Amino acid sequence: MRPARKHRDPRTFGARTGATHLAIVSTLVAIVATLVVTGCIAQKRSVGVQAADVAKVELYFYTYGTDPRTVERTTITSPGLIEELTSAFTDVPVSAPNDTEQTKGARAAGVRYTTKDGRRIELTQIFVEPSVVFILWQDGSANRTELGVPLVDYYREGDPTEVVSADEAPIARLP
Repeated sequence: MRPARKHRDPRTFGARTGATHLAIVSTLVAIVATLVVTGCIAQKRSVGVQAADVAKVELYFYTYGTDPRTVERTTITSPGLIEELTSAFTDVPVSAPNDTEQTKGARAAGVRYTTKDGRRIELTQIFVEPSVVFILWQDGSANRTELGVPLVDYYREGDPTEVVSADEAPIARLP
């Protein structure tokens, strides 16, 4: 025979369960917030455009932290390469930029997406070394990521490159 179950007063049972539930949820929220702030859970950023909406991508190559008068520009119109360059800046795990002094003299690539309806979306990638990459977004914010390759190594060859005024490149300043 089973022992008789204790019946609890429904007025107090729900209150205790609610308080316990609230304590558990509060603890979990605090843990997740701590992990996000400390960088244990990466936030993600995206360029905010779909490859199918892009007519061309212009890449501007230069050395960051110098004041170049001219930069090299490569224009990409191949749908496959546009897809690559859009995917490269979609759902990028990022953290707060730190130790930005190391960006001086690093390889930079200004990226300008021109959509089929004429909008322009810009960002700049600063490649310091593997696992040390900074992205300067169009909204003026900056992030660091461990992902990325120096775009100049992959997109300069094969596509026509021309020297243009540095004024044509996307504005890129660390906040």
